[in-house]
Amino acid sequence: RSSDLHFVKFIAAMRECGAWQALLPELEQLWQTPEHTDFHPESNSGAHTLLALEQAETLDGVSKFAVLMHDIGKIATPPEILPRHIGHDAAAAPIINRICKRLKAPNKYKEAAVSAAAQHMRFYAVPQMRHATLRDFVADLSRQFRDDENLKRLIAVCRCDLYGRALPPSAENIADYENAVLRCRKVYDRLSQVRAEDMPHFASLPRDASFFEHWRQYQIKLIEDL
Repeated sequence: RSSDLHFVKFIAAMRECGAWQALLPELEQLWQTPEHTDFHPESNSGAHTLLALEQAETLDGVSKFAVLMHDIGKIATPPEILPRHIGHDAAAAPIINRICKRLKAPNKYKEAAVSAAAQHMRFYAVPQMRHATLRDFVADLSRQFRDDENLKRLIAVCRCDLYGRALPPSAENIADYENAVLRCRKVYDRLSQVRAEDMPHFASLPRDASFFEHWRQYQIKLIEDL
């Protein structure tokens, strides 16, 4: 619940008393999942997850659950590539779906967790994204620039991920995060104010499958300075 400021203590207590073995064995697996200590000096994914949850103390319950699940895909990493976790973002969805079915979690929790797990690594690439890729990334997160709730949640989850470590993040990593936030916000703020009717020659454009691509290209052109 959003009023619960001790979620991380609750999660830690569940692990200590053995409740995870019955309810959330996937989370217990995170403690047996090694991390590259250059990025995660805490050395395993479980310790990192708890540290990330400490950063989530003031977030609502849906966002806390997304933080809890953001790296769950790492338990599916093939042993031969550890401690690297290539593709853990893509591996998360079926694991989260399985957990949510077992817990009978509301769809909002499941959808938020799946989205955050799938997109958090892409968020860190935002400073280097080309304008077309950036437009599509923000569009997917915001229901085509109609609602920024999911975008705000991803930004919050990534902040918890960044600061939820045994050592403070580097100045470079902080700058990259802040740049990604600023770039996403600028794209959303600009394109959420634009309507298809604003396109040149709107009335004469064909109303077929090509219309959306005209609209997409127009939006990309509007963010070329970002």
